[in-house]
Amino acid sequence: MLHIEPFTQGDKLFGTPLWQAMPFVKAKRFEALPSIWTYGGVFSIERLAESITQALLRLDMPA
Repeated sequence: MLHIEPFTQGDKLFGTPLWQAMPFVKAKRFEALPSIWTYGGVFSIERLAESITQALLRLDMPA
């Protein structure tokens, strides 16, 4: 699961028991993306793709 920063309600949400019970949270498969301007054509899409790739690489993957 990926989310886009800034996420102003994150502190409230991330501390709740319901959030902590989510399978992707338990498995540490939740990561943030920086906010990205997506209306700039090819270069914006390239930056978005690079950001998603980096976020996915930071996730803990099962062996």
